[in-house]
Amino acid sequence: MPVHFLTITGGTFAADLVGDTEQITEFTANRLQEAVTELGVGAKTAAGYGYMDVHRSQV
Repeated sequence: MPVHFLTITGGTFAADLVGDTEQITEFTANRLQEAVTELGVGAKTAAGYGYMDVHRSQV
């Protein structure tokens, strides 16, 4: 019997980061990027789900 997983494809997620200094904000942005690209998000990363591409922009 197949097991189905709820997935999201083609979506966009945004994270707005604000810090006391530019160094803190940059450090946090780098850690967040590492987390979503290398560790993934969610419970099924071992099956290949939950990894994201990061496109950074500064406002």
